Amino acid sequence: MDTSTAVHMSGEPVVHRGYQVNRRRAALCASLAATAMGLVMGFGFAPAASAGRAASATCAQLTKAEIQVLLAHPVTKLTVTPVPGILYGISAKQVGEICNFADTETSNAFTVKVIVGPAAARAYKSELHSMAPSSAFGSIDSRKLAPVPVVSGGKGVRERADNRGAVSGAEVASIKGSTFCAVIPTDDEIPGVARLEKAAGYTADIGDKAWADVAAAIGEVCNRIYHSGSTNPSAALAALQNIKPSQGGNGGITVPKLPPIPKKH
Repeated sequence: MDTSTAVHMSGEPVVHRGYQVNRRRAALCASLAATAMGLVMGFGFAPAASAGRAASATCAQLTKAEIQVLLAHPVTKLTVTPVPGILYGISAKQVGEICNFADTETSNAFTVKVIVGPAAARAYKSELHSMAPSSAFGSIDSRKLAPVPVVSGGKGVRERADNRGAVSGAEVASIKGSTFCAVIPTDDEIPGVARLEKAAGYTADIGDKAWADVAAAIGEVCNRIYHSGSTNPSAALAALQNIKPSQGGNGGITVPKLPPIPKKH
């Protein structure tokens, strides 16, 4: 992770945004790579027959206005990409969609992945493996995961912060019935996160409480997909805003201040 800083014209240090974008891209790439690896190496994925096309994926139903409340900068574009069934060993031409929302700061500010039908359970297992891999090949270390109770269906999870209070990605993955939903944001685009990361020395060490609030806010997007549960993230976003930067959730790294210049006598 690149945690270097630059100096703004005002003299205030500013973070290189690239490290946040790269963390988020890495999370999405890891998810897709784990899916492909699961298909090749097994992971319990036996070929499944499913003629034609699976039930319609639904992330494209999300509107810019519904995502805007979760981003600090204006949404500019939505790109929808179909997910082929072969990625999950399903013969259906398409089993879902990836919806990518761009904003004025980054081209991939907020991504929602929805998989339906027989592929949903496989997608969920693959996603958990990419979020919490175990030393045992192909297994999942559940100790690295924490529940996201707000997500309908009772199977929403996020990455648990490490002993520094950091996560490798702010993703929420869930499944309800035969529909899988994952939400992967560029974390410092979530309102309030950049402020905490600045106080934590421009790192992701903002504490598990902060990451839990982020997950609660973005996880409600999946409730829109499921047509069940709360779809109002205002309480979680307010809780995130109420975390004092010096605290950094469970305790981040406070940027030291320079001592005052002695006055001349």
